[in-house]
Amino acid sequence: MDSEVPNTEKTVLEVDLVEYTRGAVNMQENIGLPGLKMYEDQNREFINSGLKRLGLDRNEVVLGEAGDNAIIVLDDVEVAHTLAQLIHQATDKYNQSKSIESAKRYFRMGAATGDLLVEKSERRIIGTVITRAVRLETAAEKGQLVIDVRTFQKLSPELQRHYSREQVIKSKNGEHYKAHRCNFICTNSDAPSWFAQVRHALCPWWHHHH
Repeated sequence: MDSEVPNTEKTVLEVDLVEYTRGAVNMQENIGLPGLKMYEDQNREFINSGLKRLGLDRNEVVLGEAGDNAIIVLDDVEVAHTLAQLIHQATDKYNQSKSIESAKRYFRMGAATGDLLVEKSERRIIGTVITRAVRLETAAEKGQLVIDVRTFQKLSPELQRHYSREQVIKSKNGEHYKAHRCNFICTNSDAPSWFAQVRHALCPWWHHHH
């Protein structure tokens, strides 16, 4: 049990690629499995680019992964916010070079903060905070990060102002979660995007750490 880390409060960031199945089927049927691997590697690189910018070791923080998603465990809520920002920023830059909507990539994300048990030798994480992060990710729209109240409370006031007021998220099984949304890439003209709000000025945390 030496690899077991005691219960500590962590922030779980769930990152999910929107419409992964459509893209995956298209790549495999047109190019085969090598094409599918290329597709998944490219999607992974969006996440890797953010991790590298923050000096995070993928093997240490990405503790769950599939072709379309990743579960990232972090010690700092503002790091989670900034990582989400960087991943969305990478896809936004990628999308600008695409002339058709079907070629574009979008992520949706959820984050929750709470006690988590990590067994690194088994790459296993235990805690209901994971379920909460996944439920919030499911409720997010493309280009958004949806966070629980605990995560929101630990953000600086400067970052909090980029999130919506508290709202209730209802899951399929009838559970209710209080949450806040941040639009990084806005697909709804009624709501300003993060990038529009900070086009000429990055958050104080970002300046402090870079």
